[in-house]
Amino acid sequence: MEYMNTESTLIVHPIFDQDSHTFTYVVSDPVTKKSAVIDSVLEYNHKNVVTDTELADQVVAYLTEHGLKLSLGKDCWPKSHW
Repeated sequence: MEYMNTESTLIVHPIFDQDSHTFTYVVSDPVTKKSAVIDSVLEYNHKNVVTDTELADQVVAYLTEHGLKLSLGKDCWPKSHW
């Protein structure tokens, strides 16, 4: 099963999360419009014990703006390193 076109150049779009000082990456194939999201961050404020989806909303906006189809999501940090 081929997920991405091997004859085109993949685009890697980093999105920086200021609070966690980490990047979420959207990797996409401009020909097939398939994409993968790597290391998506869920905002968590431990002082107020609340979450928000600001970064996830940025990822969805990028996917929508570029007409991309999400094929894979990968979390490389399944457990908190804090």
